[in-house]
Amino acid sequence: MPKLSIKAGDIFYTGTPQGVIFGEKIPRADRKWLKPGDQIACSVEGLGELRFSLT
Repeated sequence: MPKLSIKAGDIFYTGTPQGVIFGEKIPRADRKWLKPGDQIACSVEGLGELRFSLT
C-alpha cells in the first residue's frame, strides 16, 4: 500500500452518513444511538488520537 502524505489543512472525515442506522435490521428500540456522556475516540496510525465526550 502506498504511503500517503498528510499536509497542514487536510481534513479527515470519520463516521457514517446521516441516516445509515435506519438500514439496521434490528428493531428500532434496540438500536444504539449516541447520547450525552458517550465518549468518542478516533485515531490515525502514526499521527495520534482525538477523544471527546458528548454533552
